[in-house]
Amino acid sequence: MIRQVRNIHGLMIIGIGIRMKSRIWDIPKMWKDQDCWIIGSGSSVPYEFGVPDSVIKRVVFDGESVTRYSEYMSFLNNKNVIAVNYSFRIGDFVDILFSGDAKFYPLIDNELKGFNGKVVTVSDFDRTIKNNENFLYLRRDERKRHGLSFLKSKLSWNITSGACAINLAVQLGVRRIFLLGFDLVGHPISGNTHFYNSWVNGGYRNQKQALRKRCFYNIDKDAKTIGVDIVNVSSFSIVPFFKKMTIPQIKKVYYGE
Repeated sequence: MIRQVRNIHGLMIIGIGIRMKSRIWDIPKMWKDQDCWIIGSGSSVPYEFGVPDSVIKRVVFDGESVTRYSEYMSFLNNKNVIAVNYSFRIGDFVDILFSGDAKFYPLIDNELKGFNGKVVTVSDFDRTIKNNENFLYLRRDERKRHGLSFLKSKLSWNITSGACAINLAVQLGVRRIFLLGFDLVGHPISGNTHFYNSWVNGGYRNQKQALRKRCFYNIDKDAKTIGVDIVNVSSFSIVPFFKKMTIPQIKKVYYGE
């Protein structure tokens, strides 16, 4: 007998008897008409918040914790924040950890025990964590791989977790999205590609492929059709489709500070 129930996260469980067959998150519009900040991995993140070079050096090259940045990023407290991959380590203001990389979550399984936000994915994972109740699963929209999917509980993959996270924000009902660390290029002086030391100088192969395949172009086009504003908060990002603003400009224009 097929049964459907929902757990405390609103996650749909479809099972035969007591054996779970699949679980898909019924995404709520929990951020309807609100702003959302998505933290990518680009090296611009701490610079945009005015983190001193000495602190950045200790984190990126000497292995200190990225939580050193959090005191300079207090503006994100009480904001809606999605962190992509290792960016969730940056501070306790992160509401959602998102990754579509099947190799990522098994690497941080122990760290997730101390993470209080939601953990969302569109990928299949190692069997040891596949049935973890803390994970909220969404499907990839195979009919629309680039741009924004508007189908229930589905996301357009867009080749990278960062670009896919934009679709997650849209499905959550936001009206405006601020992108942090969507550089797709190394820092103009240091050449470093990430703001943490886990993947230092790891390159942007997938992200640049997403750019070539017009993923960001389609995201921008689809967002405009539904009235979602996307702002790129990276002074040296090579993504050309979203308007660029600095943190001081955003505070003044959108938050009246």
